[in-house]
Amino acid sequence: MPRTVAFLTSVAVAVLLAAPVARADKYDLKLGRLLWNQSGTRTSQLEADTAFEKLMWDMGTALTPRFLGPSATLGSLGFQLAFNYTLSNIPENATHWVDIMSPTGRPEDPSVASEGADSFLQTLQFSFRKGLPFSIEAGGSVTKLLQSSLWGVGLELKYAALEGFAFAPELGFRGGVSTFLGSRDYAMLVASGDAILSKKIGVAGLFKLAPYVGYNLQYVHGASNVIPVTFLDQAGTKVDDQAVFSAANVFRHYITMGFQVIATVVDTGFEVGFDVRSPDHQSYSFRLGVEF
Repeated sequence: MPRTVAFLTSVAVAVLLAAPVARADKYDLKLGRLLWNQSGTRTSQLEADTAFEKLMWDMGTALTPRFLGPSATLGSLGFQLAFNYTLSNIPENATHWVDIMSPTGRPEDPSVASEGADSFLQTLQFSFRKGLPFSIEAGGSVTKLLQSSLWGVGLELKYAALEGFAFAPELGFRGGVSTFLGSRDYAMLVASGDAILSKKIGVAGLFKLAPYVGYNLQYVHGASNVIPVTFLDQAGTKVDDQAVFSAANVFRHYITMGFQVIATVVDTGFEVGFDVRSPDHQSYSFRLGVEF
């Protein structure tokens, strides 16, 4: 078993490190592009702040930890290592994505070719969880946004209020916090609280199936750094300036449904999430790991 764990960990680290090879800077977002509209003129501070808030909402959707369930903990001696792949839908044709992905006529960078955002942001996530006494479970995750330099680091704590009964469902609560590294223009923090209902079912003595449904409340806080801005005044003179976006504070309500399958020590699963406020935000996650 130690060799299996070491192998899975090595594979996960290798894949995460190799992730940025292709088009590594596509989603290294430059906030200065939100200060210019498609005609090449300067946007108002209100328009820029609104676009920044929407952008933080979308990025928070993509980079939050996945797999809320099942509710039952691993037991005081249990341990889990997992590798997750997630597709997160974004409104790629919305104005804030069109502006952030294109030069928008800015005089300081006329050679940059316009490149639109994809319909889905892709993330790879390596997560671990450890069972503790009194139906408590602690865990963490490392997340990589593909085609970017952005990394996420998260911690979580789960409590199973109801588990171990033959006919009753399992009820659990989870809290977590994540922060993200690799951006020069902004910092982002995501805090979340979950309620999960699930039931673990044995199937023909071959494997265990645990379907679950959950509610997830997320708070996304985004803060911009000082952004250097270069523009031409009415006389055509090049002017260097600075700008700061107002802090973004977004609350999101998420409904998740999924299932976990455990065969011996192999742990697989699938999860889909829906943002209650916006049909443009969905996520689809796949898992492969070990649990023992």
